[in-house]
Amino acid sequence: MSDLYQQLGIVHWVTKQQPEVAISTNLVIIAETGTPNDAADLLLTAMLKAIDLTRDDVCVTDASQINHTQARLILAMGETAAQTLLNTDAPLESLRGKLHQYGEQQTPLIVTYHPLDLIRNPADKKQAFVDLKFAKSQL
Repeated sequence: MSDLYQQLGIVHWVTKQQPEVAISTNLVIIAETGTPNDAADLLLTAMLKAIDLTRDDVCVTDASQINHTQARLILAMGETAAQTLLNTDAPLESLRGKLHQYGEQQTPLIVTYHPLDLIRNPADKKQAFVDLKFAKSQL
């Protein structure tokens, strides 16, 4: 403890912890990426627009932040996010098209392609749109 604290009569200093605030939203998108990508960001915005949502309607984060959210539905974008959340090594294709459950609250979870994957493989966009419509029907 510094001399200044002692001069002020402060004998015990405790740093106040900020309470964790959970983000409450209808849809949380978990998208694991290495580096930000403008094209993927634009594509995600377009994907949301296709199901009548905006970026303001959703919370986009990574798996490490999922416990700070309260969502009606989780959309896991990409194999890494899906495998992490579902604690599996199953390939993305086998996880798509199903309604999974995440965590103790058993939050519904849907798996789809990551926008970067869709940029690399545009032929998968039709399947991603099917996944998005499925997600929208669950909201």
